[in-house]
Amino acid sequence: RAARFDMTKQNVDGEARWRFGDAVATGLGGGWERIKRSDNREVENSDEYFARAVLDVTPWDWLLTRLTYRPSFRRIGHYDPFAQLTRTSVDVDEVPAAIPTSQSPLLRKLDEADRDRQRVDLMVELTPVNTLSVTLSGSFRNDDYYNSRLGLQEASAWTAGFDVTWSPSERFSLSAGYNHESIDQKQRSRSRPGPPLDPVDFDWLTSTRDSIDAFYVGLRAALIPRTLDLLFGV
Repeated sequence: RAARFDMTKQNVDGEARWRFGDAVATGLGGGWERIKRSDNREVENSDEYFARAVLDVTPWDWLLTRLTYRPSFRRIGHYDPFAQLTRTSVDVDEVPAAIPTSQSPLLRKLDEADRDRQRVDLMVELTPVNTLSVTLSGSFRNDDYYNSRLGLQEASAWTAGFDVTWSPSERFSLSAGYNHESIDQKQRSRSRPGPPLDPVDFDWLTSTRDSIDAFYVGLRAALIPRTLDLLFGV
């Protein structure tokens, strides 16, 4: 069973934009997010701060290019590796001899660890005719879990995709798209089975790569304008 513990999240952000003529606009902003978790998790409070820089270039009415840079920095409070010591990872009805187990005090779980993130997003929107729009998008991010002796050490990911929308009339539109995401992760693990076999250097590094391909098709039709809409998506 997946344990779902309650948490509270609060955030604030802002941005200022400047326009240089009709073709170029830029924006600068930043924000903060705090997560307060239940006492069943190892970290009660964490704060993440981010900055954002945006550049919009629209040389023609049918072309919009947007480049976004967003660095962020998450910092945690006290990490308690024994927060779940009173819980067991197996069902005691199935394993009567089950006992609570702890984790290494050096482990940092990825959603609770200190993390520095660098992210860049690029979006290009083309509107060759009024009834057709094409959006090309791509992004890259790198996560550095610099304070994790054990657990996820580094993760990087890139995405690329497109969306097409055709609207032959105000009452009907058809859309389709595709997105590919590739994620590379490096995790450091350790085993301490105990005597008589307990090598002090029994550590290893695991590298994994995940690829995710997503496709979609959507339909929107106004059966009765401003009263009844039909929405369909796969």
